[in-house]
Amino acid sequence: MSDLPDPRYRRRDWLRNVASATIATLANRAGPTEAAPGPGPVELLECAIAGFQYHAGAILWTEMRVGDPLQLEREPDNPHDPLATALLWRGRRIGYIPRVANRALARRLDAGLATTASITALHQFAPPWERVEVLVQALV
Repeated sequence: MSDLPDPRYRRRDWLRNVASATIATLANRAGPTEAAPGPGPVELLECAIAGFQYHAGAILWTEMRVGDPLQLEREPDNPHDPLATALLWRGRRIGYIPRVANRALARRLDAGLATTASITALHQFAPPWERVEVLVQALV
């Protein structure tokens, strides 16, 4: 028997049938005793901190560690960007989510949806605007 679709079927219908069969096969392999993984954090954004050189980051740099949690603080009255989202480390502003990436995050925070941030990389010899990388996740 050929793996090619029957010419009487449209390609879309054939692909839908193959996908359904594959999903069913994978579901059967898991077995009835294995539970599907529960919801967890979803990665929204990974970026360097904008404005790190203009805030407390330079002073606090030696104390920061990979994995440290950060607080996200919306600043709708920010004169430079009404969608600004500040990053705070232990209550001190160290910079912002870059403007090019903050629209969806600002809307999410304004809606009160659970969102976390943490430090994922520290680059000692990088320019200040690339020195700290953060990961922002949605809690689902």
